[in-house]
Amino acid sequence: MSDIRIEKTNIRKDMIKKRSSMDREFIAESGKQIAKLVLSMEDYKKSDIVLMYYPVRNEANVRDLFEISLNMGKKVAMPRVLNKCDMEFYVTESWEDLAPGYMDIYEPREGLSLYTYKPDIKAFMAVPGVAFDKKGGRIGMGRGYYDRYLKKYPYIKTCGVCMEYQLIDKIPMEKNDIYINYIVTEKKIYDILM
Repeated sequence: MSDIRIEKTNIRKDMIKKRSSMDREFIAESGKQIAKLVLSMEDYKKSDIVLMYYPVRNEANVRDLFEISLNMGKKVAMPRVLNKCDMEFYVTESWEDLAPGYMDIYEPREGLSLYTYKPDIKAFMAVPGVAFDKKGGRIGMGRGYYDRYLKKYPYIKTCGVCMEYQLIDKIPMEKNDIYINYIVTEKKIYDILM
């Protein structure tokens, strides 16, 4: 294992431990603050579709953002893991469209419409992560699903969502890692757009 991978593994373990100790009330309140800040962002306002995730294990809570986006008339899509390398996003209209999937994480049920990237449809993605830095570096769970997906669709505006404690000085990045355009915490928007 390379030095970078060892460093990322250590950061991941430390952050998951911290995240698991967070109070559910703090997670819920942080999610409300994150939603308010995301709603104020121009790239979010201009988006036709919002790609997001089902929060698990004390990840930044995007449930309010999901509900508000649907109420605003935006399309929302959630990821489904297809195999060990790939995930795709499916248009999701309610929490009832989800069912336990890969690793018991809620995913879109079979039969929902596949989101197909088109350059003329503005997409905004709320990206989960274990840790971020203020230059757009990100550590996820280590399987590379988001990096591979975003490499195929580089024009999607990406917004890492996390709690402020998940920001660290520097994320060790590898050649296949994708940088995020923005980071939103419960306290602030970090505009990284490159």
